[in-house]
Amino acid sequence: MLNIPELTPRTRQLMSELFESDSYLSKQLTDAGCAQYREIVARHLADGTVDSMLAEVKRIPQHCLKPNKKGVIAVDVLERLVYTDYLGLYNCAKARELLEAGETHAIIERLGDAEDGNQECTQLEGLAVPLSEMKDCFRARYHPSWNPTAFMLPTVPNCHHGIRQLMEKEKDSPVDDVQIRDIVYHRFRA
Repeated sequence: MLNIPELTPRTRQLMSELFESDSYLSKQLTDAGCAQYREIVARHLADGTVDSMLAEVKRIPQHCLKPNKKGVIAVDVLERLVYTDYLGLYNCAKARELLEAGETHAIIERLGDAEDGNQECTQLEGLAVPLSEMKDCFRARYHPSWNPTAFMLPTVPNCHHGIRQLMEKEKDSPVDDVQIRDIVYHRFRA
């Protein structure tokens, strides 16, 4: 379960706009599965929760799922897809909303428990991230083109991290954008 305390009506509106303009079709769903998925997500972004969205998405029939390269349909494919899309949309939308309000940075925090911790996303907890990098981070590593060094949150499919507005006392602390890049890009360096 995710805890997203800063999910405002404006955030929801921006999430819906981002999703409507997104042309990505999951390689894990058939065309019929993608159509069902997009309809469910669009409806739940307006006024539902990630849990209500997940419950409905899990009812997409098995024949609408595609097997992976090994010929296996992953049991948790729909759950990972929902969490990744919902958090990706939330983080981009929240960044845009905060930029509209004149903010420049946000804090990365865990919004829910993940089954398996990931070093890349765990290292980001508590760091300030420039909103200018967050505003376009939805699917940034793989759509519309492959860019493995792009900053994206969630960082991997099981990452449950998001951003929140800096509190007043945090605004007085120096922000080290280089530290974020070092952590995010460490795996691509020789």
